[in-house]
Amino acid sequence: MGEIVELRKRRITDFFNSAERHTETIKKKRFSFGDAVENLKCPKTKIFDDEKTPKAGRRSSKKILRENDKSQTILDCGQKQIGNIVCPECELVYCVDDMEDCKRHLAYHNRTSSIYPFMVKPGLMAIIEKCAHKTINNHRIVHIGNKSPTVLKLAVEQWLTFVDEAIGYCAVDHIWEEKKRIYVCLSREMPKNEAFVAGIAVIEKLTEAIEEHTRNVIKQDLNGDWIVGVDRIWTHTNLRRKGVARALLDAATAFDRAMEHRRRRLRIAFSDLTRDGQEFAKNYVKSSYPDGDQLYLYDI
Repeated sequence: MGEIVELRKRRITDFFNSAERHTETIKKKRFSFGDAVENLKCPKTKIFDDEKTPKAGRRSSKKILRENDKSQTILDCGQKQIGNIVCPECELVYCVDDMEDCKRHLAYHNRTSSIYPFMVKPGLMAIIEKCAHKTINNHRIVHIGNKSPTVLKLAVEQWLTFVDEAIGYCAVDHIWEEKKRIYVCLSREMPKNEAFVAGIAVIEKLTEAIEEHTRNVIKQDLNGDWIVGVDRIWTHTNLRRKGVARALLDAATAFDRAMEHRRRRLRIAFSDLTRDGQEFAKNYVKSSYPDGDQLYLYDI
C-alpha cells in the first residue's frame, strides 16, 4: 500500500506572515542599493557642466598685431620696394617686408662696428708694451713682426679675420713672411680707458711698382730703399677720419722696424684700391711726398 501523506492545513495567519517577510526582504534590498550609491566616489574632473562651472572667457574678435609676427605683412603707402631685394652694398638678399630679415641685414652691416672683437686684454697689452712702438699724431702705432710672441701673433690673426671680412679681402697669404710687416694702431677712447685696436695695416717690401697714369715701371733706388706696398689697411668705423690710416702709413714709410726715423721716407704703392681708397691714397701722396711723385700701384 502506498504511504499516506498528511497535508498540513494552512492558516490565515500564515498568509499575513509571508507578506511581512516579503516586505522586509524588499526593504533590505533597497537599503543595500542606497548604501552602494552613497559609497561611490566622485571623479576629480567634472564630466558634465553644472551651474557651478565657471564660464569660459570670450575671445576677442580683434586679433592683436604683434611686432615680429611673420604672418603679418606691413605695407607702407610710400614704400618703393616690396618683397625680396638685393642690397647694393653687401649683395645680401633679404625681404624688406620681414622685420626679422631686416634686423639680420642691419646686424650684418654693423658686424664690424662692435669694438669687442678688437678689445685688448691686460695680459696681452703687457706683451704689446714690449714691442717697438711710436706715438704718431696722438695715435700709438705698434710694429708686430714675425718674431713676436706666439700669443700676440694669434691675436693679430684673429683681428685680421674680421678685417678681411669687412674689406672683402679674399687672397690667401702668409702674413708672417720676412717681407711683410704689420702695424697696429691702439686707442683708449673708451669709457673705462680700455685699449682696443683702432686700425691695422699689412705692408710688404716691393722692388718695383707701376705709375698710375704713365704705367711706367719704377724700381727701388740704388741706395737700397725699397718700396712700401700696402697690402691692406683698415680703420675701425668708430675712428674714421681721425688720422688713424695716415698714422699707420707714416709708421710704415718714415720709420724702420725698430720705430726709429729713417733718413728718407720710403715710396709707397697701393693695390686694389676702392673709390674711397683711391681718393685717400692720392691725398696722402700729395701731402706726404714732394711734387713730382705720383700714385704708384702694384698687383698682389
